[in-house]
Amino acid sequence: MKKVVITGATGFVGSHLAKKLLKDGVKVYGVGRNKARLDELAKYGDFVPVVADFEQYENLHKLIDDRDFCMFWHLAWEGTSSSTYNDINLQSLNIKVSSDAAEAAVNLRCKAAAFCSSYQQSNVTLEDFDAKFNPTIYGIMKKCASDTFKAIAYKNSINCNNIVFPNVFGIGDKTNTAIMFFIKHMLANKPLKLIDGTYPDDWVYIDDLIDGIIYAAKSNCKYKDYYIGHRRITTFKEKLESIKTALASESELSFGQYPESYRIDYDDFDLQALKVDTGFEITSSFEERVRQTAEWIKGNKTSNEKEGEKINAPCISIIILTYKNLHYLPNCLSTIFSQTYGNIELIVSDDCSDDFDAEGVKAYIQQNKGDNITSVIVSKNETNVGTVKNSNIGLGFARGEYVTFMPCDDEYSSESSIADMVAGFDNFPNAQVIVGRIERFDENMSKVRKHVFSYHEQVEMIKKMNSLPQDELLGCFEDYDYSSTVSGAIFRRGLFQDIGGFDEDFFLYTDIPLFLTLIKEGYVIRYLDVLCTNYRKDGISTSIKPPLSFAHKMFAKDQMLLWFEKTNWIGGTKARRTRQARVTSTYLAMNECLELGLKIQPVEVVSGLLSDVNRNLSAECIVFGLGHLGIGMYKYLTKAYRILAYTDNSPVFWGNEINGLPVVPTSELDKFKGADIVICSVFAFFEVAEQLTEMGFGSQIVLPQLFWKEGELS
Repeated sequence: MKKVVITGATGFVGSHLAKKLLKDGVKVYGVGRNKARLDELAKYGDFVPVVADFEQYENLHKLIDDRDFCMFWHLAWEGTSSSTYNDINLQSLNIKVSSDAAEAAVNLRCKAAAFCSSYQQSNVTLEDFDAKFNPTIYGIMKKCASDTFKAIAYKNSINCNNIVFPNVFGIGDKTNTAIMFFIKHMLANKPLKLIDGTYPDDWVYIDDLIDGIIYAAKSNCKYKDYYIGHRRITTFKEKLESIKTALASESELSFGQYPESYRIDYDDFDLQALKVDTGFEITSSFEERVRQTAEWIKGNKTSNEKEGEKINAPCISIIILTYKNLHYLPNCLSTIFSQTYGNIELIVSDDCSDDFDAEGVKAYIQQNKGDNITSVIVSKNETNVGTVKNSNIGLGFARGEYVTFMPCDDEYSSESSIADMVAGFDNFPNAQVIVGRIERFDENMSKVRKHVFSYHEQVEMIKKMNSLPQDELLGCFEDYDYSSTVSGAIFRRGLFQDIGGFDEDFFLYTDIPLFLTLIKEGYVIRYLDVLCTNYRKDGISTSIKPPLSFAHKMFAKDQMLLWFEKTNWIGGTKARRTRQARVTSTYLAMNECLELGLKIQPVEVVSGLLSDVNRNLSAECIVFGLGHLGIGMYKYLTKAYRILAYTDNSPVFWGNEINGLPVVPTSELDKFKGADIVICSVFAFFEVAEQLTEMGFGSQIVLPQLFWKEGELS
């Protein structure tokens, strides 16, 4: 082979395949998302990085200016963690990507191609959908993608085979896969609670797998499935006992503690085919491979300077915020346990969830964490205090030089996310904040592609934001709904001491007020071309359900308005300052209100002028809601109304005065039958509108839409 293409070249298998071929003098075109990690492969030989997100695979051949390749390996796949195995929306995206990859192989005039699959693809027949096999969507989609890839290759006369392999382990594996987890625990002589383990299972060492992949590429046979693993498969229980023997571990192995979740039907594979067709078979000792891996793990505990993972690296405090979403915590923690950065202080701060067991969570962390977690703190608030104050409580525990926040429902994008982000401070030594790229996902962690900028669009944003003058950086917060997510940023902890932590006047929102304050105070924020966080769209601080999703962005604008009011500061470019900025205090668009059958009227306050679309509005109103919006809109509403009183569902406000006006109970609203009721509520607009409609005030409800121009906020 003289030159080849590898997709997924920065993954564990893809990178090892690339390194092996490069050392053998093969020119490798490696396709991946992370340019920095692609560039690392160049030191091993003649390597050409091809940066491409999945959306760009249909034009992959246009990104590569060479043709007539010997081989095309397709390894790229979205959703390889067990937590995403049954996410049908995410897994099904890979079929399109795989077909695009096959078409790219055709357009690049590749002589041969191979689709790299998983042994889970065996479980795809309807007869297998029972407790014995329990197929995964991941395995089914692997089979579909494999067949699609081979069909396109066959149609275009490209020699193509399917490479099937089991779980992989070995030197360089920085993830927390099952076998790596077992090896680490047995090295520490920790007890393990396990499944019954009587079913066959296979694990293959990375170097053996790579040799098998290369041998399969040399096969003269076409359109076959080659299994690369051991020709004799032992049981899971035998594998675990072999690991214990190889390491002379004192770990207690308790089998039968958990039910079997699935098993592989190895009868679906011809375990002898690769040996028969190419002469290749794995001859190395499994126990010796385990010992080699264990030595690498032990060495990595204290000597990872080359990867930026030294145990004496500056400590970073990762603060996980939880509130009634404990079911997300294991997946979130798993992505932290697998981080390659070697000095992490892990803090979990729960905001008084009913089902949060602090001692249980701490025990779970202690049992499953790696040596990269150097300190663990788990705390539960006695009362619900809101996201912002909960963030400050977590900050109070932090002792790291750097600090970052991770809502419980979000996850890190890769095992190097923290290491890559911390390294950003070396690139920008004057920065107090490093912000990475995020990808947005829905509640089921399926990528929300229509809300995600392409890779190249994000790079252009990053270049622009890093070159903007400090006072013009504000424009990014309106132009790019991407630049101000706390979970995608790492901060020097000292800056929070300087500004007094998060502003608790903002009960739920941490991101926007914090970043605006940092810009105003002149703190240097720099952006990296590093994918950091998988951001769950409807999470801890954005738990808005349809049809309310429309106006989540409007609430962000509200928070910006409140911040401007509080700080009396107008920043940003001239174009942005002169542009009308629209702020609404509700989460419902007008058409959504009508769909609910609510008789809600629109009112606009524009430089003191009242605009009425459907009827003559009353000259008097009641303001429903005593949050920031109800109080903050006072001076705008008084331009159009004579405000008679405030009201709120919370009795703690009743009998008081706000802005010189009485706060009356909702039971006394009958006396104001002739006045409009302007609902100024963020999260409860929906419920309040229905409440007032049931009380007979439906025709009096007003949906306020607030506008301001330059100069009105000063």
